[in-house]
Parts: sequence; structure tokens; C-alpha cells
Amino acid sequence: MPRLSLFLLCLPCFCWAFSFGAECPLCSRFLQDRGHGESAIGLNSGLHFLGIIFGGLVAPPLIARRIRVTIVVGMVLIAPSMLLFREADLLGAGVLRVLSGFGGAWVMIGLEAWLNQLLPDSCRSRGFAWYAIAISCGFAAGTWTGLTLYRSEPSLAFALAGLAPLLGAIPLRFLRPVAVPERRSSGPLTIPYLSLGAAIAQGFLEAGFLTLLPVYMTSLGMTDGYTGGLLAAILVGVLVSQLPLAWLADRWSRSGLLVSMLLLVAVVMLILPWVRPGWALSALLIVAGIGSGCFYPLGLAILGEKLAPADIPRANAWFIGLNSLGSLVSPPVTGLLMAQVGGRSMFLPGAAVALLVVIGFWFRRWRMLK
Repeated sequence: MPRLSLFLLCLPCFCWAFSFGAECPLCSRFLQDRGHGESAIGLNSGLHFLGIIFGGLVAPPLIARRIRVTIVVGMVLIAPSMLLFREADLLGAGVLRVLSGFGGAWVMIGLEAWLNQLLPDSCRSRGFAWYAIAISCGFAAGTWTGLTLYRSEPSLAFALAGLAPLLGAIPLRFLRPVAVPERRSSGPLTIPYLSLGAAIAQGFLEAGFLTLLPVYMTSLGMTDGYTGGLLAAILVGVLVSQLPLAWLADRWSRSGLLVSMLLLVAVVMLILPWVRPGWALSALLIVAGIGSGCFYPLGLAILGEKLAPADIPRANAWFIGLNSLGSLVSPPVTGLLMAQVGGRSMFLPGAAVALLVVIGFWFRRWRMLK
């Protein structure tokens, strides 16, 4: 594994994730203090993911021509979205969130395509495990920093969120560029089914957990401090498990491990509604977090394993677009179900998505064997 190049690529990943981790709570809290309600805040947050989808539509050919330039331009686009956010009205704040998502798509697709070109197949899963660790650490650091500084130094909090991506562009200067061939065929692109399933399942589960788990835990009588500690424990579990699971995927089967994790998460999510508050509930939530935490890196590793280099940027755009779609759909769908049926039902949509991905995979395998 090219360790120095991997380290230099993980630094901009960390910086982008720091900015995104700070952006999410900072924008929501600022709009709340301006007197806007939950609907306006939710719509503003959703516009970020729409920006990611739009950015993904135009990124692949640019990455094939100038991958480093595309990533840097994406980072530059993110900066004003945070630096100017406090001066914007509600409409302007929405435009800035779209801009942030648009630039973020260029950064993510570019970095992930670069990684897939850089990593040999023998250690592809472990390389993307390091990528996922950098993203998780950056997101956690950005969230903590943003919320900690918001009350005392809000201008500094937004400035750090805007400047972090620009700092992330510096390590790219010291990386040897990779050649991403431009796709010549105009025919349809066949993307591995499991990668697309992992993308939408990860986005759906993560958005649902982050948005609605605190609400569910409060309904069970748990304090905010307990819920915060539980979310921290889930994050630690995800970080600690990334490399062992990636090592197993490289040695055994990436597809086999991903299907196993999808099935494990689905079963755990079906059990969770019937578990009372206590150590068992916390342990099962950590297991679900660990299982879903490997969806994203394994899905990316399978893209690099199955596709030609020229197809990877376009496949990455689909991957990130579906991941964002899952993040967009999950909170309103799950929240509506909770309102109609009860808090326990928050786990059922996530279980259904994971099970549908597994059933679809098995059905496709059965059709191929006929």
C-alpha cells in the first residue's frame, strides 16, 4: 500500500469532513436563532444534498481531464458558503448550501476516484477504511468545534468551517497525479449492484440515526447526555472496526462481507423496537452502527474492483448521488412513520432498505445461475 500517498489523500478528506461536520449544526443553529422553524431548517439542510447530486452530474468528465484542479475548485466553492452564511437571508442561505454541496461533490468524487486509481486490489478495502476513518474523525471534530464555538465565537466557528477545505488543498500539491482515462464509450454504464445498494443504505441509515435517534431515546426517558455518549460510542466502534473488517474483506470477499453486514444490520434493526432501555439496547445500537459504517468504504472498494478506471468517476457520481438521495429521503419518511405508528417504528425503514438490498442481490445471483 502506498502509505505516504494515502496519508496525503486522507488529509484533504479530513479537512472537507471537518467543514461538513461544522456546517450541519452551525447552519441549523443559526437559522433557529434567526427565528426559522423546523421546516425551513430541514429544507435548508436538504439543499446541501441536492447540491451534491447536481455537482455529481458534471464532475466525471472534469475529473478525467484535471483531477487535482477539479478537487481544488470544489474546495474553493465550499469556502464562501460558510464565510458568507451569516450575512445571507433565507433564500441566500439556501443558495449557499447548494453551492457547498456542489463543491463537496467535486471533492468527494475526485478524492475517491484518485484513491481507486492509487490502491492496488490486494489492499483496496483497507485503503478505503483509512479514508472512512479520516472522514469520520473530520466530521466529529468539525461538529464538536462548531457547536463549542457557536455561542462564544460564532464568526470564528463559521470561518473555520469555510477555511478548512482551503487548507485541505495544500497536501494535493505534494501528490503525484494519477491518470484517470476519459470514458470514450457512450453506451450505458453497468455499476455493481451492491455498490449502489450500499450507497443508498448507508445514506438512509446514517441520516435516520443522526436525526431521529436522539428523539427516540428521549421518548424512552434517556437524557441528552446519555444519547450523546451513545452516539460517541457508536462512532468509536465504527472507527475501531474499520481496519479489521477491511482486512477481512481483502482476504475473503468484499461482496460477501458487505452482504453479511447488510443482513446483520437488518436483523439488529428488526430486534431493536422490542428492546428496553439499558445495556442491551446500547450494545445493539453500537453493532448496527459498526455494520452500517462499513457500507460506504466497501461499496467504493467494489467499484474499483469491478470497473475499468475510465468508468470510476461516473460510477462515483452515481454512488454519491444515491447516498445523498438516501440521506434526503430517510428523515421525512422515518419521521412520518414515527408520528403515525410510534417511536419504535424508527428502525423499520432502515431494516427494510438493508433487506431489500440483500434480497435484490440474491435474486440477481439466482437469475445469473439459471
